[in-house]
Amino acid sequence: MANLDLGSRAEFFSSVSLRRARLINIQPVTGLPIRLTTSPTSVIFEGNVFVPVLATDMSAQTEGTGGEAVDTQISGVIDSNLLTNADLNRGVYRGAQVTEYLVDPKFPFAGALRTFVYYIQDVEWNGEVFEAKCSGIVSSLTSKKGSTFSRQCVVDLGGKYCKVDLDDFRYGATAAPNPPNGTPANITALSPESERIFFCSDFPGSPGAADPSYFQFGVVEFVSGSNRGRFATIIQYNPSGDKFILAEAPPFPMQSGDAFFVIPGCDKTQASCKDKFSNFENFQGNPFVRGSSAQVDAPSS
Repeated sequence: MANLDLGSRAEFFSSVSLRRARLINIQPVTGLPIRLTTSPTSVIFEGNVFVPVLATDMSAQTEGTGGEAVDTQISGVIDSNLLTNADLNRGVYRGAQVTEYLVDPKFPFAGALRTFVYYIQDVEWNGEVFEAKCSGIVSSLTSKKGSTFSRQCVVDLGGKYCKVDLDDFRYGATAAPNPPNGTPANITALSPESERIFFCSDFPGSPGAADPSYFQFGVVEFVSGSNRGRFATIIQYNPSGDKFILAEAPPFPMQSGDAFFVIPGCDKTQASCKDKFSNFENFQGNPFVRGSSAQVDAPSS
């Protein structure tokens, strides 16, 4: 792995005596490319200006012969308006192409001595430090393409292909539909046994009162308290006891009075899509696909 430190400018000058500079062209999924260089001054290469912002040096780069992968890693502190927080949060650099040129900074018109092409596979962003793990072009050729066929639905509830409007199934202190400005329910008691359990006496319970599984694998959205803006998965709901059991405890301890909304869960079956969400026309499963047992089935006659 190679480590491209995008922080300190002090290392800019360490490569001057080598008469080599790295030009890094990052082409996001959408938007204009970012062009950086390890040279202490701007470099014009193939009609494009590469600026000495954020980039310093690269070392210990792995490279192979033939079809072997070429990998690298980009990391650093964001201190330029070229690389904005908004773009990072929108994920436009995930899957982006990174082209690296090795040139003589005094004679860039002579062409690149070496050229490497990477694709950003994973991006981590903590609000200050940006780190991207890149792989060579071989990894993009071996990535899986196409659709997955399954008897159950293969998309997320409320997603692009599901098209269910989750606001129509948003429960609070009143029955759904409960829009974002609706009245949330409130935690009325906590369990001394577990940090994953809470009670709510003002939850409407309908249609959950008739079917406890209605909210199983659904989501609790906290809208107040220490966990505001966070979500938790429901593994069990008991309407008779106003009891919610979460898959795991929220990041911060829940408190009585914390407000929340609940969205019911989807078990990915054709029946739930049709009867529970009235969304049969957008069901993304294939219930009539034959299983692996078909390989050993005996003839019908």
